[in-house]
Amino acid sequence: MAAFEELGIMPEIISSLEDLGWELPTAIQTEAIPLILGGRDVCAAAPTGSGKTGAFALPILQIVVETVRESLLNKINSDDKNTSAPPIKLSADDRDPLIAIDPTGFICQSRDENAWFGCRATYGVISGNFGFECLIRDEGIARIGWSIFGSTYNLGTDRLGFGFGGTGKISNSGQFINYGESFGKGDTIGAWINLNRGEISFSKNSNYLGPAFKIPNNFKGAAFYPAFALKNAEIEVNFGQNQFVFSNRDHLPINQAKLSETSISGIQKEISEFQSGKPIAVILEPTKDLAKQTHECLSLFIKKVSRPYIRTELILGGVPIWEQQKSLKKGVEIVTGTAGRIIDLIEKGNLNLSSVRFFVLDEADELIQQSSDIITRIYDLIPKATQRLQVILFSATLHSPEIKKLTETITKFPVWIDLKGKISIPETVHHIIVPVSPSKNLNWQNYPLKSPTGSKVFYQTDDVHAKDSIQFRNGNLNFFSLIFMRTKVECANLEKFLFEYSGGSRNTVNEFSCVSLHSDKSVQERAQNLELFKNGEVRFLICTDAAARGLDIKGLPYLINFTLPDDEKIYIHRVGRVGRMDRMGLAISLVATEKEKVWYHVGTKNSAQYWSTKLVSDGGSCLWWNEPLYLEKIEKLLNFKIPKLEKETNFSTVLKENIIYGEKRRKENQLRFQSHTKELKDSIRRLNNLESSAQLAYFSLKQKK
Repeated sequence: MAAFEELGIMPEIISSLEDLGWELPTAIQTEAIPLILGGRDVCAAAPTGSGKTGAFALPILQIVVETVRESLLNKINSDDKNTSAPPIKLSADDRDPLIAIDPTGFICQSRDENAWFGCRATYGVISGNFGFECLIRDEGIARIGWSIFGSTYNLGTDRLGFGFGGTGKISNSGQFINYGESFGKGDTIGAWINLNRGEISFSKNSNYLGPAFKIPNNFKGAAFYPAFALKNAEIEVNFGQNQFVFSNRDHLPINQAKLSETSISGIQKEISEFQSGKPIAVILEPTKDLAKQTHECLSLFIKKVSRPYIRTELILGGVPIWEQQKSLKKGVEIVTGTAGRIIDLIEKGNLNLSSVRFFVLDEADELIQQSSDIITRIYDLIPKATQRLQVILFSATLHSPEIKKLTETITKFPVWIDLKGKISIPETVHHIIVPVSPSKNLNWQNYPLKSPTGSKVFYQTDDVHAKDSIQFRNGNLNFFSLIFMRTKVECANLEKFLFEYSGGSRNTVNEFSCVSLHSDKSVQERAQNLELFKNGEVRFLICTDAAARGLDIKGLPYLINFTLPDDEKIYIHRVGRVGRMDRMGLAISLVATEKEKVWYHVGTKNSAQYWSTKLVSDGGSCLWWNEPLYLEKIEKLLNFKIPKLEKETNFSTVLKENIIYGEKRRKENQLRFQSHTKELKDSIRRLNNLESSAQLAYFSLKQKK
């Protein structure tokens, strides 16, 4: 995770990213994180699935943590400067289950001969110079040292732990280096930390072994806990309750630390009083689902930060406002939510903006369409005289007039990052079209369908064709119409049909189990349905484009377009949800071979026009949905023909064998390199001639002397 460390991200957050399997920052994260940490306003666009949430959330979380720490330390240093910390012991909670700790809290043991198990002390230190000693009580192997909260108990095997082992090696990040000498039963090992110099050292009995580790600069402010790892060993720890074997004048026993020098630092006492109801960051999202997703990401990123505890709050409409008012009254550092409910709480006096340092607009292009006035109202209410306000804007496009107008209003000399550029889709996404023709697809002749249990199942339509002139064949009415997820009505109808067809079961045993996601669902229903799908408890998630915007579902293998969108860019956005993280994804599109009349409601529900099936141009509420035309536009944008899956086509032949992902990217890089080389060719030739002339002139002058 050195790449995130180089970007300036603190170790506790990096540890959380390791748990999520993040190894390297994405392109947008590499560009945006240093700029945000450096205090710049940022306007950015990047492809779907490129890590945009992490690009703004990681640096904001880091600065929020640092801000709260600094404020608390300033208060504590003035209020509790001379207050002693409580007695320190081995923690009964912060340990491996197979580590046993005696009632005194100073002796621990592990009797497993094959594996390492560890524990930490009840608190760590954040400033000053401190130490402790450890007596090895039997023949087992022990590793002694310091670690940051959230580190693995196997001390020294990750970036957050610094250990000295019985074999005479120090270890950090799993790298073992010879140091000092080995130790065993009867030896007393001292572990010393100098946070003023950023140095960790050790002693054996009465001998000082010298500096062992230099603490990285980005660990500044982190709490270092006494840490221990054992393999079939028993140790007794002296935190200063007894006289030390090694006399170290530069370090105090850790049990003499002041409260202000420890990880507890009075935070439990002060946290409820700190900036009550005054967030440091406000993040606006266009939809409830996207707000919830961002809120969950923040919680995951901050999971390993124990000091201070950062409080995040999700603010959404559809939830009782008194619950949110109660949470804000307790205090919160980061607010994520939708614009309407946030402005309500601001105007009611429940959300105080006086301490806001970050104003984030995620999916800004959609936010502007929904809440342009609210955005500027919130911005105007944030004080800007007392401290610098950073505005961070992420959008699908940076080139629309609305985005440019907004940035001119609310940003100060922003840095523009456009990684979207030319529209592209990962090579891991494969596309297939299933043509659907009213004259060739005769499934309607078998209507009503029979479920696996034998019961008849009817499909409810939106009735746009209920009064059409219909031709009869073999006595069967052609109720079967093209199925598309263009509207929430279609979502509900398909969900109902699949639910009834499958016998009313919602589990993975049922091959047609499904849930839907659209604006008619309550916040709780949408959250529950999304979790069911993410957890693999149902097979299908049926949603509209608006409800699905911004959703990130890991490992999604398939995507089905029941109808093509009329905007080819929406198609790109849809299929970008599969084929992520270099995994193969398949986008299947059911494409009508003919135009279809669909609802495009105009007016109010009580008006005659609203329910008229005439075209909008003729005073009705319908229009023609021309999927053949939309397909042409999509293929033109993709610059290739999408293969069709006909009845006689073998599915495996549609997907190319021996696919080599990255081939397109390599070719593009080759062309870019060749173009760049051509541009530099003349300059290099002139530089070469100039250098030759300079050398000849030098030798000529030297000979004249």
